[in-house]
Amino acid sequence: MNTICIKTLNRKIGEIKRSGKALQDKIVSVETDAMWHALQCGNHTPLTNLVLALPASARRKALILHIVDNSPLKWDEEKNCFAKSKRQQWEESQINVAIEIPFYEYSVDKEPKALDLDKLLCSDKLLELANKQIEKALEEGREIKGDQAAFAKRAASFQSLVA
Repeated sequence: MNTICIKTLNRKIGEIKRSGKALQDKIVSVETDAMWHALQCGNHTPLTNLVLALPASARRKALILHIVDNSPLKWDEEKNCFAKSKRQQWEESQINVAIEIPFYEYSVDKEPKALDLDKLLCSDKLLELANKQIEKALEEGREIKGDQAAFAKRAASFQSLVA
C-alpha cells in the first residue's frame, strides 16, 4: 500500500486552489478583452473560442450564461457557437456590468420563472412536439412502431376534444 504524507496532499491541494484562481482570473481577463473586441470590431468569434477552450462543466455553463446576459449574443447549442441577435447591439454598459460580476460568481441557476398555465397542455404544442418526433425518427431512419393511421385519428380526436 502506498502511503502519502498529509503535508504532500495539502501542498498539492493548495497548488490546485492557486492554479484554479489563476485560471478564473485569466478567463475573466480574456472574456473582457473579447467583449471589448466585439464591441469595437463586431467580431465575437473569440468569445466562442474561449467557451470551447473550457471543458464542458458548470464553469462553461456559467460563462455562456454570463456572456449571453451581458451581450447581444445567443448561444447556439447545435453549432456550439455564439450567434448575434439582430435586434440588440453591443453596448459599453453591458461590458461594464459583466466586469462588475465575474462569470464565476454568476449563478447558472436563475430565478425560477413563473408557471404560465396558459402554456400547459396546449394541444397545438403537444401535437407539434409529437409530429417533430415522428419527423426526426424518419430522418434518422429509425423504426416507427404502431399504427400511423390510428395515431393520426387519435391526434385529430385530441385536437377536437381540446378545441
